[in-house]
Amino acid sequence: TCSGISSPALIVRKVSKGTLAVCQNDGNPVNQMEKIALQRVNSDGTRCYLSTPRFAFARREDNMHPSATGSSEQGESYALLFQPPHTRYQVENGVQIEVDDLDDHLCWTIVGISRLQYTLFDARALNDSPPHMPITPFPTLSTSPAHCEISNTLELAGNFSYADPTTGERLLLDIYIGSLGPLPARTHQIEGVTGTTGMFVFATSTFLTKRPHPVAIVQMPSIGEVIRVLEKDTLKAAEGSSLPLLFIRPTDSVGYRMGPTMGLLRQALRVL
Repeated sequence: TCSGISSPALIVRKVSKGTLAVCQNDGNPVNQMEKIALQRVNSDGTRCYLSTPRFAFARREDNMHPSATGSSEQGESYALLFQPPHTRYQVENGVQIEVDDLDDHLCWTIVGISRLQYTLFDARALNDSPPHMPITPFPTLSTSPAHCEISNTLELAGNFSYADPTTGERLLLDIYIGSLGPLPARTHQIEGVTGTTGMFVFATSTFLTKRPHPVAIVQMPSIGEVIRVLEKDTLKAAEGSSLPLLFIRPTDSVGYRMGPTMGLLRQALRVL
């Protein structure tokens, strides 16, 4: 995602004892630290798996057993390839099945599993059909929002722009707190994009490629406005009640709900 380059469609195949049963297409669950193979989807039905060159593994084994001189190669990188497996037939439970023998250079190990969940909605209930524009990329926050009590502003760092369908210009999504919005932003711009909700500057990030992340300084509603909305939604603006942070695309009202919320804590506006 950081490079903008995507792989072809891949099928995750579970590998057991170095083999993969081709005929078993019903799928098997995979867990952390299990071996898998990544099969490329070919239109002609042939099977190829993402792999590293065989000679790379031979060199790694040599490095694990250095020569008498103690020399070893380090820092090498190898191109990823798609290679066909060795295919054979075997009999299981009286049935002949086709299996792929997968060496280590064709296998991968799952070292971590993450789940990403997004919520989107039609903010103004104006659309009776699916959006004409892609709903991706989803807006993201690179850090937790920071609220300044003195200026009553919220600092948001991340990616929350969209391409105007007419001009192609990158514009900011409208920013809401609950039903309050679109909220204005301070007029300050070093480099980047302006939009209906304000402007953003670029701040350096040390995450992965160290690419700049936009930062929006959003003017928050007053405590009185927040209390009125909370009273309307919950009949009572109780301590701990909160309003979600929303990004809404003004062209078609597609809305995205972010994780952080704003609420009252000790009669002050806080990020919850």
